[in-house]
Amino acid sequence: GLLTLAPWLMKTLSVLGTIAMFLVGGGILVHGIPGSHDWVHHLGELAGAISWAIPVLVNLIGGLIAGLIVLAVVSVVGRLRGKSEAH
Repeated sequence: GLLTLAPWLMKTLSVLGTIAMFLVGGGILVHGIPGSHDWVHHLGELAGAISWAIPVLVNLIGGLIAGLIVLAVVSVVGRLRGKSEAH
């Protein structure tokens, strides 16, 4: 059973871990923006019953945007240096 479950468990943990990294990184970046905490809190109040989801979504979106920017920069630098993406 353990050998059957292990690959599924590792794939699940890798996906959840990646999402967690985007949430944490996005949270750090979003909280570094002056006034963002008040803005997120206000959006949460407007959301009502799902107010808990607003900071999560804002942090996730912030992390995804930052990740996409880093990916773009790394890709451009790699191409400028003559390295293919396959390596």
